[in-house]
Amino acid sequence: VFSLDNAGWFVQRSIVSMSAKDRIPPPSDPNNKPQRPRGCDWEDALLAAMKDPKQIFEEDEQTFTLYDGYPKSKYHYLVVPKEDIYSVKELTRKNLDLLRHMHGVAEGLVSRIKSREPSLEFKFGYHAVPSLRRLHMHVVSCDFSSWRMRRKHHWNTFNTEYFMPSSLVIETLEKCGAIDVDEKMYADLLALPMKCLHCSQHFEDMKLLKKHLSSNKHV
Repeated sequence: VFSLDNAGWFVQRSIVSMSAKDRIPPPSDPNNKPQRPRGCDWEDALLAAMKDPKQIFEEDEQTFTLYDGYPKSKYHYLVVPKEDIYSVKELTRKNLDLLRHMHGVAEGLVSRIKSREPSLEFKFGYHAVPSLRRLHMHVVSCDFSSWRMRRKHHWNTFNTEYFMPSSLVIETLEKCGAIDVDEKMYADLLALPMKCLHCSQHFEDMKLLKKHLSSNKHV
């Protein structure tokens, strides 16, 4: 079933079998607000999404790949382990195989998307202090063009050290055996002025930043 959102992006919503790894992930639908079951707290939204076929792009033995319910870019997915891990603070060396697997899932998603849109850039990693329960890796294109990217803290969660690249998390665990999260330091990052991805210019207004990013200079 296909639908067309206001931005003109075609979106397909269907769960696929574990063997259908050649399906190209569709662009995210910023208007597809997931419905949480009655009595489900916001922090448990991921746990509900893992049980909702409409929110699952694909799964394997260890992970679900979910459509982000509030996508901040043209492509925004979440890779979520089936193992009950709260956040990066709980990770130890025993989780390294799982994290490497999640990294591979993200690489596979990006590879399929780039086969259709080779000019897109992506990042994948974790928020240092996540808002949702259950560890989850963001796989997000670097356009940040969704209308849901509309506040300073949205921008800074993806474009400051608040965003912990998957490769860095794996490397840190290999060397140190744990991830040290200074919540006060990371909270301070959210209050910083927004910085352009392509130059050193700073912004306090999201509309001005998006206009700047959409200029010919940054296409």
